[in-house]
Amino acid sequence: MTRKQIIISIIAILLVGGLITSFFLFGKNFIDKDSSREYQEQEKIEDNHSKEETSLENEETNLEEYVKETEEDSDENKKDSDEVKKDENKKAEENTKKDNQVTDNKTANKEENKTSNNQNKDTNINNTKPSTPSSNKDNENNKPSDNNNFVEKPKEENDEVDTLRKKIENTYGITIKYGNELGSYRPKRLTPTILTDKEKIKKELNLINNELKKYPTGFFRDFSGMPLTIYLVSSVPGNVFSGFTDREFMSDIKITLTENYFFEYTLNHEIMHYIDAYLEIKMYPANPYDEYMALNPLDFNYGTINKNYNYGNNGVIKGAYFIDDYAQSSVREDRAELFKNMITRLYKPVGMFDDGEVLQKKALIIDKQIRQYFKSANGTTYWDKIIGK
Repeated sequence: MTRKQIIISIIAILLVGGLITSFFLFGKNFIDKDSSREYQEQEKIEDNHSKEETSLENEETNLEEYVKETEEDSDENKKDSDEVKKDENKKAEENTKKDNQVTDNKTANKEENKTSNNQNKDTNINNTKPSTPSSNKDNENNKPSDNNNFVEKPKEENDEVDTLRKKIENTYGITIKYGNELGSYRPKRLTPTILTDKEKIKKELNLINNELKKYPTGFFRDFSGMPLTIYLVSSVPGNVFSGFTDREFMSDIKITLTENYFFEYTLNHEIMHYIDAYLEIKMYPANPYDEYMALNPLDFNYGTINKNYNYGNNGVIKGAYFIDDYAQSSVREDRAELFKNMITRLYKPVGMFDDGEVLQKKALIIDKQIRQYFKSANGTTYWDKIIGK
């Protein structure tokens, strides 16, 4: 190889080496730059993660503090609520005690007024009617008070009207119905207008109680096998009747009473029908009417009206055979009209039951039959003074 060729080879090697070195250095710088860039990006990512984690930690810390504060507030509110509830309960208890005290005072005043009224009432009645046997009064006084051992009951049982009704039923051994309690029953096959007004029902119950007191103690329990149910209604179509006694089934007597001015007279009129139904059974084969009808005028037949035979017709009160026109419709109505005057009146009517008068004789027959078949009527009765016995 010539010197020239050697020099050219050396130069070529140097050039190639320089190129390789340059390439190597450039690649290294490129790689270093890429690595630096990746490192920086990684640092950014890690820095962001760190910030996020710090943020999350802060949020968790804040959340824990908020929950803690909320729980503390809740506890404080709960304590405050408990204190308020305690105060409210305490006030409620105090108000309840006050209400109970007022109720007790009202009840006491009511009982005192009731006792005072009853005493005044008894005094007035004693001035106008024969005295009741002491045993009867003792029985009334010995009855347990409805106010003793008071226990709070449902509204239906606390109803004042229903309490009065039950008291009457228990005292006299009868049943009283009103409102929707009539069910499917239709007196005289008429659909009545039911009575639901509590004040009106209460008024009629008090009237019933006052009238039944006039009968001998235990009188309505003497109707062995013939229980009585009284139905209170407002009215019936056409005002066909003010009172009606249903004796279709003699073992289940029903008396229907409408609202009317002469309620007490109507009640006692219908009770006489009840008494006659019982006497018809007890006196069979005889009947309660033969001796009674024998006192009528010879030319008289029930179903015909002769006003000259009526009490008080044209101011005439002597020599009467009947109370009014209705008494001339049948013997049963005759006796019912007479009996209602024997027991409803507070005093002896002028001339009606004077000695020797036909009306007095008829009244004495009714009195005799009742005493014979009702064991409770073995002493002085309310009507003794009225009929002049």
